[in-house]
Amino acid sequence: MQGSNRVGGPSGDKQLKLNGLLEEFDDLKRSIRVFKKYSSNDELIDSLRRDLVVSFAVTVEHVLKYIAFIAKTEFFENCPHSKDSIQFAFRRGWISDERIWRHLLEVRNLTVHVYSRSMSASFADKILSGGYYEELERLMDVLSHE
Repeated sequence: MQGSNRVGGPSGDKQLKLNGLLEEFDDLKRSIRVFKKYSSNDELIDSLRRDLVVSFAVTVEHVLKYIAFIAKTEFFENCPHSKDSIQFAFRRGWISDERIWRHLLEVRNLTVHVYSRSMSASFADKILSGGYYEELERLMDVLSHE
């Protein structure tokens, strides 16, 4: 018996995963707001950048896993790797710029280097002014209405 009334069923799992994803995205938006508000504070800037980059990486990871979940449960397509999730989302029309998503994935993969001030500054800049956040925001809108 499938349906949204069944706890733990396919649509219940989807809603739980979507709710978790929306929470992660809210955390990212909060990190961006705090960064913009306090980024002029020299004592806080490094911590704020690291928080922003880590929050972004976690959100991207969660988005790609959610896409893989939707691909498998609703379209019977397996997406074992992040690149597969990006290609699936592109084919479905959920993202329009596959190239920026590949760059976004590279940034996510390099976030283990946020201990470096120059790397965290570069990542934060790409997130805020490189179009990465806007692209993620567009996809979040599509997924929340899917």
